[in-house]
Amino acid sequence: MWVPVALLRLLLMLPVLLTGALICLFIAHLSRGLQDRIVSTWHRVMLWCMGIRARYRGPAVTGPVLMVANHVSWADILVLGARWPFAFLAMAEVRRWPLVGWLAGRVGTLFIRRGEGASDALRQVAAVLREGRSAILFPEGRTTDGTRVARFHPRLLQAAVETGAPVQPVALGYQDRGSENGAPSRVTYADEAGFLEGLWRVISGPLIDVDVRVYPVVGPADDRQLLSREAHTAISSHPRFTARSQCPD
Repeated sequence: MWVPVALLRLLLMLPVLLTGALICLFIAHLSRGLQDRIVSTWHRVMLWCMGIRARYRGPAVTGPVLMVANHVSWADILVLGARWPFAFLAMAEVRRWPLVGWLAGRVGTLFIRRGEGASDALRQVAAVLREGRSAILFPEGRTTDGTRVARFHPRLLQAAVETGAPVQPVALGYQDRGSENGAPSRVTYADEAGFLEGLWRVISGPLIDVDVRVYPVVGPADDRQLLSREAHTAISSHPRFTARSQCPD
């Protein structure tokens, strides 16, 4: 019964994707403020077309900060980017995704190679923070099913230590409308499904709500373990996470 809905959403998404590709051809020539507004608007429209409805709670974010969030899906970038046009740190695999990878690169996404690019990633994030901009990363280092917060990798927060930037914890809680409370959302990317398969799963079902909660900043501090623990504790307090999360080292 959801196939017609999925096809309609796909038809709505295609012109938005093409518009994004056209925008990327000249966006580098625009002012930073205008770039940010265009990119945020594009993310919001894509979420609407896909059937994802985001609600944001908590204090406004001002930069430069290092935003850290739990990682559930590739949709996290759209959800966060719709509100905060920060530089994202993403896995190198994203660059190879059809059209989406190219768009991500054009708007300044920072790519990291799994298992071997941590030092380079830290250098890139620190450079962004020193420029007076803000960056977003996912310190779990992988996606989960969205019902818990996995262990954080404190090393990824070293960029905040080196630049004196505060850490802004943000929690993403996804829930499919009509689903049992606490059940994993179909938006999850934790089951190794391919990008296209995951996209089809998202658009071929009821609306997906995401409750985005911004918590008070942590730091600045010169102890990445402390930053990691406090950010993990804040994000784990989101009502979506019913099971006790594993604490970071």
